[in-house]
Parts: sequence; structure tokens; C-alpha cells
Amino acid sequence: MTVVIIMAVGVLIGYFLIPVRLTERLGKVNSWIQMVLVAVLIFMMGLKLGSRENFWQELLSLGWKSAVLAVVPIVLSVALVYPLSRKFLKQDAKKEEA
Repeated sequence: MTVVIIMAVGVLIGYFLIPVRLTERLGKVNSWIQMVLVAVLIFMMGLKLGSRENFWQELLSLGWKSAVLAVVPIVLSVALVYPLSRKFLKQDAKKEEA
């Protein structure tokens, strides 16, 4: 809940207090700051996970479950999107030829 509140406060500050001209000029700086902070966040998460005593046992047991939970939706999405895209893209190509 704290993360949502912090994010909402940031959105409100950005919307009401920072002019559009300033955000256009600081776009590259903002992008760079975000990239650095995401890298720090990922690094800190790695430190926290790596310091757990039973990390490898937990990783092995959760790893298979996580892999299945990731692979099944990907395979089903591709299995659904591929035939649909072929069908609709053929229709679009026929319309362009006409």
C-alpha cells in the first residue's frame, strides 16, 4: 500500500507542480535517473535474496513452479495469437490489394 501511495503522490506532483516545458527539457535526465534507480532496485533485491539461508532450496522448489507459470501463458498466448493474426492479416492484405 505504501508503494501505491508514494506513486500516487509522485503522479500528483508531476501533474500539478511541474510544467510541461520542464518535463520536455528534462526527459533524458529523467530517463537516465529511472534507469539507474531500477538497476539499484534490482541489485538490492538480489542482495536480499542472496542473503537468505535457504535460498537455493527455495529457488529450486519455486523455480519449477515459476517456470511453469511463465511458460504456460506464453505458449497459450502464442497458440491463440498466431492463428488469429494470420487470419486477420490475410484479410488486411486482401483489402489492400483491392
